[in-house]
Amino acid sequence: MKVRRSREIEGVTLIELIIVLGLISLVIMVTGPMINFSGNAHRKTVDEFNLQSSMRIASQTIANFTRHGTAVFPILQDKLDNEGLANGWNYFALDSGGKRLVHFVWNSTSNSHTENQLIELDANDDLYLGMSFFQDPSDTRLLQFDLHAFRQGQSSSVMKISSELNAINTARIDQVGSSSNRPVALAYRTGARPDPRMKIAVTFVVDISGSMNFDMAGNPSSGYAGYNAAVFDTNDVRIDHLKNISPGMIDRFANFEHAPVYLSLIQFNDNANNNKTGPLLNLHDQANVQSVKDQIVAITPTGGTNTGDGMRRAYHVLRNFYLANEADYNVKSYLILLMDGDPTYWSSTSGSGTNYQVNDGNINTLRGNGSTTITDSHNYVKHISETLITGSTSPFDISTSVIAFTNETDGGQVRAQQTADFCDDPGNEFRNGSYYHAFSGGKLDEVFNDIINSILDDTWHIYGP
Repeated sequence: MKVRRSREIEGVTLIELIIVLGLISLVIMVTGPMINFSGNAHRKTVDEFNLQSSMRIASQTIANFTRHGTAVFPILQDKLDNEGLANGWNYFALDSGGKRLVHFVWNSTSNSHTENQLIELDANDDLYLGMSFFQDPSDTRLLQFDLHAFRQGQSSSVMKISSELNAINTARIDQVGSSSNRPVALAYRTGARPDPRMKIAVTFVVDISGSMNFDMAGNPSSGYAGYNAAVFDTNDVRIDHLKNISPGMIDRFANFEHAPVYLSLIQFNDNANNNKTGPLLNLHDQANVQSVKDQIVAITPTGGTNTGDGMRRAYHVLRNFYLANEADYNVKSYLILLMDGDPTYWSSTSGSGTNYQVNDGNINTLRGNGSTTITDSHNYVKHISETLITGSTSPFDISTSVIAFTNETDGGQVRAQQTADFCDDPGNEFRNGSYYHAFSGGKLDEVFNDIINSILDDTWHIYGP
């Protein structure tokens, strides 16, 4: 009889179980971080994509509203911190923590700003937003714009969007800040601009002495002592440049949209008597524009140079206009002085001493010899500047631009610079004197544009928040 042997069932020993569990734990330890890293990397990629998308959408939103703004003003951090948001204006700005980019929209019904959030970062993350604006020097309606994300303590950006904002419906974009202190917010409005009831008064004080017939290098023209046909440049004559270039300046003033420019052409040689002093004409009237241009074309240079008398008459033209309009208008006053050399005459109330004439009207007595009495004549310029233009009793402020219109290397440029300094009051930013050197016709055009842009900046700024 055969005996069937039972099969022994093999079991798992405790040691084997421990080994298996250890291997499983090792696998988990090795692959767990990899799986976790993969998940974190995926989430980070998604977060960065979402942030980049939000930044691009925000950038496009800012561009769209800027394009349709009738007034657009970059805002510096100091102004934002000290003054906050102005009523009636909309803003694009970051919150104080740098975690949110907000579109603050003015609500005229509630008289408050409604917050439309464009970007919000995780409050627990070390990622922050930065935003800055800077003006394109080639176009006063273009604004460069940077929006970036960065980690605290790091100088480089994690992500950055740069674009160009084109404010096609505004007169210009106010230029504020510098490369080291850029605006951090943008204010705009899309409705009608506020009306500060402004008038801009400009006196264009032009030297029409005989030397304006010389070429830019100072070579005398035919009919003057020292004339040499071989060296006189007929294509580079001072008066010709003035007549060719000045109409463009007049047209630019006429095209000021935000406020009318009233311009007076004041000519001076031995004096600036009534026949050389024109009234302030509103250049929004095309007939007045043509009238000023005709006056410039009709200039015939002759005589000596009484720069102080031209400045005296300009002051009183501006003063009378200011007093007649100050009750109803914000009047901004400017004096543009073009001189091609040294002063040689001064105006006096008597025939002796330095009894300088400062009151309005035709001169009583002409002093000087028209050639060598430069110091005394320049002292009259200084007296008019310090007594009238920056005088403590003057009821209004004048911004003065002095142009040395010559390529000579004599003292004329120095005295033009000194004249600008005489008209500058360090204690009053609205009484400033600026010096320009126009050594050619092309440079004169550049100088005119610089002065016009300065006036536009100064007068447009009042429309801002």
